[in-house]
Amino acid sequence: MEDPVQILWFAVIRRALFDWVMYKDCPRLFQREVARHAGEWIFVPSASLNSFDNACRVVGLDPDATRASILYFKKEAVLDAERLQLPYGAFESL
Repeated sequence: MEDPVQILWFAVIRRALFDWVMYKDCPRLFQREVARHAGEWIFVPSASLNSFDNACRVVGLDPDATRASILYFKKEAVLDAERLQLPYGAFESL
């Protein structure tokens, strides 16, 4: 992936995944809010230009399949930065 737009949107998806998985069960209110916003962006389908659905399409991921995969991510997997470097296949080895 060399297109700057794809790289940017993949980074946004990766950050939302990180925020949702790492902070959804956090005792700190601020971090739970971050997770809530990330979860809304990921799990509430939208036709907005900056939606998760469109971000996935830009980087070549199926939005629904990616959402389903994200549900199974554990904190340990999210911390494995190598696993999240490339969009193709990044969500297949669950």
